[in-house]
Amino acid sequence: MTTRTGRSVAPLLVVLAMAAGVLSACGGGADDRSSARVSANDELSGAVRTPPLDVGSVTLPNETDGVGGVPFTMRAAPDGLLLVYFGFTSCPDICPTTLSDIGRAVKEMPATERGRVDVAMVTVDPDRDTGAVLTSYLDTFVKGGGIALRTTDPVRQQAAQDAFRVVAERIPEGDDGYTFEHTAVTYVVDDSGTVVLEWPFGISPTAMARDLEILLARADRESGA
Repeated sequence: MTTRTGRSVAPLLVVLAMAAGVLSACGGGADDRSSARVSANDELSGAVRTPPLDVGSVTLPNETDGVGGVPFTMRAAPDGLLLVYFGFTSCPDICPTTLSDIGRAVKEMPATERGRVDVAMVTVDPDRDTGAVLTSYLDTFVKGGGIALRTTDPVRQQAAQDAFRVVAERIPEGDDGYTFEHTAVTYVVDDSGTVVLEWPFGISPTAMARDLEILLARADRESGA
């Protein structure tokens, strides 16, 4: 689940999942299925962890432009979903590809459902990723923008990463530069703070969109909507 920027993570994710026995892929690729209609009983394309991660107590400063560092808790809006990704804006390939896929997935969803999905990015590189930089970066990929989460407190940062089982290691690069080796997974969080689904790098936007519609249909069923 951890990859140096520029390497494919899918094979490594599968190996770690099999070794740990905590992740199980449910269903195959969604590209073979129509996304026109979904049922709450349909299979998901992402990975379901047993037991699921509980991140509802994780709080980080929301440094989206105009927000000013107000604490943000890792819970979706009522009956909604929150997509959480840990990365950094200087990432040359994996992070922009993931954010682009997320943005395309949300656009593929029915207009009535898009407003129930929020996207948050937690930077693992707070030295370079200011709130303004993160906000601009998210605006590039997510229509309507995303939630820019950033802390310069290493203890708080590590606590957030531990809750999501995220690893991020700073790697020297060149004379004075650096990059990061980090977990490249997108987490789908519900309104209770439970990670209900995990997407490895490389899952298609169509599969993401269909998974989101299925999860929203399940939330509606549970709430009696």
